[in-house]
Amino acid sequence: SKGVHLVLATQSPSIDVTADIRQNVGVRMCLRVAEPAESVAVLGTTDAMALAHPGRVVVSDTDRRA
Repeated sequence: SKGVHLVLATQSPSIDVTADIRQNVGVRMCLRVAEPAESVAVLGTTDAMALAHPGRVVVSDTDRRA
């Protein structure tokens, strides 16, 4: 597909780092996490805690383009 693809990764998500990412990146994905705070830091919800298998991913699309 056309366009620019950007992948940002962090080993230990914190609110300080991911707040800027959440404001500037419209689509985020998260693998299963151990703590609810980690899911909230990345996605803004605890959805990543409910993943049944380690390879599953939650995708949060907040891109509001018209």
